[in-house]
Amino acid sequence: MMSLTGKPRRKSVRKTIVLVAAGAGLVLSGAAQAQQIVVQGNQRVDADTIRSYVTGTASGSAEEARRNLLASGMFSEVKVAQSGGRTVVTVRENNLINRVVFEGNKKVEKATLEGIVEAKARGPYSEAIVNADLARIRDVYKRFGRGTAKVTYRTVDLPNGRVDVIYQVDEGDKTGIISINFVGNNAYSERTLKGLMSSSEMNFLSFIKTSDVYDPDRIT
Repeated sequence: MMSLTGKPRRKSVRKTIVLVAAGAGLVLSGAAQAQQIVVQGNQRVDADTIRSYVTGTASGSAEEARRNLLASGMFSEVKVAQSGGRTVVTVRENNLINRVVFEGNKKVEKATLEGIVEAKARGPYSEAIVNADLARIRDVYKRFGRGTAKVTYRTVDLPNGRVDVIYQVDEGDKTGIISINFVGNNAYSERTLKGLMSSSEMNFLSFIKTSDVYDPDRIT
């Protein structure tokens, strides 16, 4: 039976104090761990951001932390080592992209190309990113009937670890469909089958239509 003296309430207060103290101990433990992580080589990326990749690993392994830092896209090289009871993280930052420029694109609008490339202003620069972008741009030109288009890139180094990325496009000639032939069509005529297709052959209207442009995706 509950007493009118209020003693049960005092017990509840004591329990609350103990729980808060225990939680504070966990926070201090995490802070102490972060203080043992030495960060080297960073210029733009905050050291605490880098430490968070190390303390935030599920297993706490140095290799997992290294992989996570590389996967962030902010660094071209990461080393994680133990020295004198401390974890030493040495990084080499990727350059930052100042701007992305397209040259030679007449048949494909700039906005279309900007929408498909991964390289973005103020984003990290890496060869892996721009090489993947080259493949994306070529694919777009194939869909526009420019399967022979050539796409290259160059960079312009700027102060403070920044670069301009310039994609250069040689659009080449239009890849048109000269003729469409069928083999084994016994039940339906060639004219009937052509009428069912979204692709067509080149003719005097080719300058205003796109159905006569060779697109592997459309044919399949």
